[in-house]
This record gives sequence, structure tokens and C-alpha cells, in this order.
Amino acid sequence: MWSLTRPDAPSDEPLLVVDERVTGASPEVLAAGVSLGMPRREAEALAPFATVLVRDPGDEARRFEPVVALVEELVPRVEVVSPGLLFVPVAGGVRFYGGEEALAARMVEELDRFCGKQRGGEVLLGVADGSFAARWAAATASVGEPHLVADTLSFLSGLELSVLREAMGGEEMIQTFRWLGVATLGDLARLPRNS
Repeated sequence: MWSLTRPDAPSDEPLLVVDERVTGASPEVLAAGVSLGMPRREAEALAPFATVLVRDPGDEARRFEPVVALVEELVPRVEVVSPGLLFVPVAGGVRFYGGEEALAARMVEELDRFCGKQRGGEVLLGVADGSFAARWAAATASVGEPHLVADTLSFLSGLELSVLREAMGGEEMIQTFRWLGVATLGDLARLPRNS
């Protein structure tokens, strides 16, 4: 994941980038309880101190192209999901670089070098089984410190239900589950099933 902001964003102010939902936020805004995928109104209520900018997908796509090219130099077959998010099947790269940790370290090194020259870019890297788990591994990583998930099932079980907001846009469903006492994906998986 590459955090995209707008080039015209003030560098010293808390920032919220939105369309109908939150697509980017500075650390101060995230600390106030805002999360990616959250409805815009809810985010603005939680962080009224933030400068709000409307997302520009065309500009994001243009600025993300060099990142995609750089990753493709390291590992081929990159799948661009959206500007700022791409998936890379790493099986071949893991063998070539000598393991997941070595590959992740190399990617972080190269992307940090590139992003150091660019305004508005931070790299978050996650490695896990499957694209959903890898996406959330990246979202829970720290800049410069890849999150390599050893046990994907345990990792997913601990995730808050709000991760479904981005994947499914299921705000009403999330509120219903919370009302029923279901707070994590693990709680949801443990619900009894009718056969």
C-alpha cells in the first residue's frame, strides 16, 4: 500500500482525503478514530480539526505509475487494485531473494528510496496468504517495517469488523453484528451455523 495524498496538501496540518468515504488520512486523524473506508461524515465528525481534501483519482493514478514500475522491476506480475494499492504474488520472488523477509526488506528499501524523493508517499507492506489478508497486513504495518503474517487465520480472527466497511461497504451489516455482540472477524467465524 502506498499512502497517497494530494500534492497541494498542506504538509504541516492534519489531513483527511475523501470521496464518499475516507481514502487517506494523516496519523493525527487516524489517532482520532478515523479509519480508511469510513463514511465521510463520520470521519469529519471525529476529526473536525483536519483539512479535508476531495480525492483526485486521475492524479493519484498518474503519481502511482512509477511505484508500480519500480515494484515490477523487483517482482513481475503486479496487480494494481487502485491507485495506492497493489498486490504482488511473491512465490517466485521469495525463491529469488531468499525468503519473505529478504524480499520485503528489499521492497521497502527500494520504495523508501523512491518515496524519499516524492511528496505525499509512504509505503506500508504486508505479506500474507490471500489478497484480503495481505491488504490488512499492510494496513497494520508501520512505515519501513513490513508486516509478515505467519498465521493468517489468527491474524484475520483478530481484525475488527470495520475492515468489512472497505471490502463490502457494509455499514448497516457491521452495526447489526455489533448489536449482536460480534466485534471481530473471529467472533463472526465462531457464530453457530444452521446446516
